[in-house]
Amino acid sequence: MTERFERARTCLLLFDFLLGHTERDAESHNRFAPVIANAALLLDAARKARSMVAYARADHRADRQTSAHTLRDTDNRLRPIRPDDIKAHMPIITGGTREADIVPQLAPLEDEFVVPNHR
Repeated sequence: MTERFERARTCLLLFDFLLGHTERDAESHNRFAPVIANAALLLDAARKARSMVAYARADHRADRQTSAHTLRDTDNRLRPIRPDDIKAHMPIITGGTREADIVPQLAPLEDEFVVPNHR
């Protein structure tokens, strides 16, 4: 096994760097700012190395028929949610909306891959 970076066997996958997550509110913007800055450094390095770059982007239908219906008692920040709070159990990103757009700092180039996610 080699310890060296192999461009042909490497892909940078940027997962859910979407406006609906990063720009939801001032708190989200501030929390994601350093994450996006670091991801931009990785993206720049991957592009310079001519590695594959791919983006996973939420693409849920507005009627939520492509969304997994999860059973959980906290949100992704471990804040409690009630079992009867339907909205809290649904994905917050709907495909084709501004919220589903990839953040401009990490915008894909024409030859990079954008994979719709229906999880």
